[in-house]
Amino acid sequence: MAVYEFKGVNQKGQNVSGRVEADNVTSARNQIKNNGIYIVSIKDPSQQNNIQFLFSKKVDIKTLNLMTHNLATMLKSGVPLVDAYDTLIKQSTHPTMKEALVQIRNSINEGKSMHRALAMFPKIFNKTYISMCEAGELSGTLDIVLKRLAQFTEAQSRLQDKVRSALIYPSLMAVFAFFMIIFLLVYVVPKVRVLFEENTENTLPWYSVMLLDFSDYLIANWMPLTLFLTLIIFGFWRWKKSASGQKTWDHISLKLPVFGQLIRSVAISRFARTLSTLLRGGVPVMDALEIVKNVVNNQKLQQIINEARDLISRGESLSTPLIHSGEFPPMVTQMIRVGEKTGHLEEMLSQISDTYDNQVRTDLETMTALLEPAMLILMGGVIAFIVFSTIIPLLQIYNLEGLTGYMSSMSWIV
Repeated sequence: MAVYEFKGVNQKGQNVSGRVEADNVTSARNQIKNNGIYIVSIKDPSQQNNIQFLFSKKVDIKTLNLMTHNLATMLKSGVPLVDAYDTLIKQSTHPTMKEALVQIRNSINEGKSMHRALAMFPKIFNKTYISMCEAGELSGTLDIVLKRLAQFTEAQSRLQDKVRSALIYPSLMAVFAFFMIIFLLVYVVPKVRVLFEENTENTLPWYSVMLLDFSDYLIANWMPLTLFLTLIIFGFWRWKKSASGQKTWDHISLKLPVFGQLIRSVAISRFARTLSTLLRGGVPVMDALEIVKNVVNNQKLQQIINEARDLISRGESLSTPLIHSGEFPPMVTQMIRVGEKTGHLEEMLSQISDTYDNQVRTDLETMTALLEPAMLILMGGVIAFIVFSTIIPLLQIYNLEGLTGYMSSMSWIV
């Protein structure tokens, strides 16, 4: 049975609202009318669209992982699927997830399969999740598949946390240094200029003149400069979103020093773990590759996976196109080849993902170790130049004034 929400007017002319359980909307309407209520509106959950989810709070991967783990545990214990969803709804504290679970439960109650109910919420459940659940339902091993999905989402969560935590400190340091430099140029340097103008006897060094001129230019043209910078960022973003721009950028990103290796390691880890999880869940290899290409988040690698999918349909092995592409490291392609020959491809892919998770951690440590001193040297050098260009002339001015005063006092004594 599904739950239908209604609004209406009773026989006394009062506005009323409530919920009624029924097998379908016609039965729900009949129940409401039998209670003497004129129906103004009634919501049919089987036809309810999910536009509100475009604007609702995003469900984080940890919330999804906890829900998946709890559902797998209840199904393994023999709890019926609808009853398990009732329990999940009661336990959920995330409003978006709770609303999704209610609608999924109602759809399953009406006879819809679980994976089709999940497909109503693509912002919460991606293609990997839905395909795994479909394979689990068809094979009768939904509890096992959900357990693997919980392990998969947990591994993905750990990977995201590693990348996020490694980038937070350098990002904050860069933002702080940028605003510190702007503050010095816009607020401090103009005040120092006043002192220089009051002492015109001294000729300022070329670097001080350059700094003062740049500060004046920045203050006088801050609006067009801000607009120009905004247009540059927006133009780059639009170019990167275009088909040709995205393809070019994805190709370039894999060649970047330090960052390229990190991007490649993350993509290979996602590729191997997702493909391993799908194959273990009973998803056919062709369907699995179609899903996997969307998780690597790089068009260059997506093209290679597409080519591999086409060749597999003609009887080729998975490792062959990966080797010819030159984008997958030899260790990865060799392990995949061994896995195909021995019939243990899923295990080999799982080992690859574990290895590259560790590689991501190493790459992140290397990147952080290089970024922090590089940023300190760059930003510190800029700040030091500003300070040097203002302090040295000031010291010369005050030394000259001190020397003049001293000479005046000596002449008075004489």
